[in-house]
Amino acid sequence: MGKKLISALLVTVLVLSIGGTSIEAAAGWLSAIATNTHGSAQAPFSSAPLNPEFLTYVNNWKDGTRGAQTLGGYNLGKLPPPLNVSYLRGQKIPLAEPDGLARAGVSYPASYDLRDLGRLTPIKNQGACGSCWAFATYSALESSLTPAETWNFSENNLKNTHGFDNLPCQGGNMYVSAAYLARWSGPVNASDDPYDAHSGNSPANISVQKHVQDIYFIPDRGGPLDNDNLKWAVMNYGAVHTGMTWNSAYYNQTFHTYYYNGNTTPGHDVAIVGWNDSFDKNKFPTTPPGDGAFIVRNSWGKSWGEDGYFYVSYYDSKIGIWEGLASAVYVAEPTSNYDHVYQYDLLGWINSGGTGNDTEWFANVFNATANEKLTAVSFYTEAINSQYEIYVYKDPESGPTSPDRYVEPTGTIPVPGYHTIPLSTKVPLTPGHKFSVVVRLRTPGYNYPVAMQARIQGYSSRAAVSTGLSYISANGTSWDDLTNHFANGTVCLKAFTTLAPAPSLSITNARLMPNNPQYFEWNITNTGTADAWVAPDAMFYKPTAASRYAKIGNATGFQAWDGHTSVPVFPYKTLNWLLVPAGKSITVHSQAVVPSDAKWARYNANTYYDGGFQGWLYPSWDKYITLR
Repeated sequence: MGKKLISALLVTVLVLSIGGTSIEAAAGWLSAIATNTHGSAQAPFSSAPLNPEFLTYVNNWKDGTRGAQTLGGYNLGKLPPPLNVSYLRGQKIPLAEPDGLARAGVSYPASYDLRDLGRLTPIKNQGACGSCWAFATYSALESSLTPAETWNFSENNLKNTHGFDNLPCQGGNMYVSAAYLARWSGPVNASDDPYDAHSGNSPANISVQKHVQDIYFIPDRGGPLDNDNLKWAVMNYGAVHTGMTWNSAYYNQTFHTYYYNGNTTPGHDVAIVGWNDSFDKNKFPTTPPGDGAFIVRNSWGKSWGEDGYFYVSYYDSKIGIWEGLASAVYVAEPTSNYDHVYQYDLLGWINSGGTGNDTEWFANVFNATANEKLTAVSFYTEAINSQYEIYVYKDPESGPTSPDRYVEPTGTIPVPGYHTIPLSTKVPLTPGHKFSVVVRLRTPGYNYPVAMQARIQGYSSRAAVSTGLSYISANGTSWDDLTNHFANGTVCLKAFTTLAPAPSLSITNARLMPNNPQYFEWNITNTGTADAWVAPDAMFYKPTAASRYAKIGNATGFQAWDGHTSVPVFPYKTLNWLLVPAGKSITVHSQAVVPSDAKWARYNANTYYDGGFQGWLYPSWDKYITLR
């Protein structure tokens, strides 16, 4: 099982709404908006070139031809993403193991098979639905958790609730999965939302079972023997989500082998579960130039292939190759890791932007909703060995900065992808106050460091955006609202918090003191996670005080409960602050003498004592507890 890599996450989001009827028209329109600064002092902020295959897909959608194709009687479902990171093809991850061993010092075994290691869950069947991408996602995620944990996650929930424009069986890709998982919409148990290839409905409010905090995107293979990145990922994280081009004419049913050497866009997602460097090239339907094959897991049921698996030649022209990042692994943590996520990029990484340099600053401003501590942040990185700096500001005044600054970790992230970075200082947050997360990111060799969510008609039209949330800067001093450049853009940057330890108080067993009925006592129990200092209040009704309720508290005199002027109806002693330790109970004695003519005593709006102070009901006094 692989260890968690150092993480930093950069996402640059391009705001766009593709128009026109051709790739050229769409690309021209994009270029026109990409440098619009609306009078900003910033250098022109432009977007990265889009994936040409995605532009073709968008135009096909305009013509009404979208959705996953079916070839040879089986359903596919992989869709092209907007991202074009083809510059990563052939680049080497500078790790051989997650603990940082040098790549040059590691040799991989000639064969490796997760099936022999008990690190795979049972084969599934996507049926008559373009949902291969969802099955490849959970093939990888479930494998990453085995054998220590065994899970069966719901592909149904992923295909139905991903949030993008595609209908449940119209396909997806690993970026769709990443958005769904990173925002904590899943994974959920398959038993809570069983798979149905013919239904687009899923129940609401299902418990999420894991928090996916890191997703490593594996650079494309640079050639048939450039397989170390994939081997590293399989050995350390289990099954690898990847794409391929499927055409049944290139499949050998006898040996369960596949070799495609054409140029058709990948349309099917599968999972690589191992390899064999000496797999006989003569077992493929047409003979590739050399031996070697990946062991691949499909989602067409156990009756297909070799109990649901097959072998793809190293010389296949499309497996693990697609616009720079064709493969991914997912790293999950227990849901107890964080209590809350602040985020705007619910649809994740759509495109990237920058001002022409490989270093940019970006930020999001959030409103705290509870007493909590900011403990981690996440973002995307688009390059090998991306370098980051993180800053947190409380009560930002203009843009994302303020004098109240926390300097957080710096580091280098070896693998492109989505990363969560724990903060060195747990920053306390107060409800109703703003805070910001600022990241300086360098993506060596790539001049679009800012990952963004974008609203694209036909793909991500439900992406939400607003002004005053996301900011960009070329130097970390002069900041611009992202919407000044892209009206539909949001920076991909999340903040994770844990609730501050808090007391939980209850009052029970209110009673007169047995030896002195002019005084009373009660128990205060703290079942919370933090000590509490309390100043209990008591309330009495005195007939001579014009039928008003009087509240005994720390102020001088008595406050009439019905809102009338204070009436000092009888003397009392100020109630002291009392410590109630977490997990403990104390007994409190009143320091106010109960007047002899008091007839009624009131604990809350519905509980009274009538006559003589001979016994008390057992109401909750939470309403009358004051925390210091």
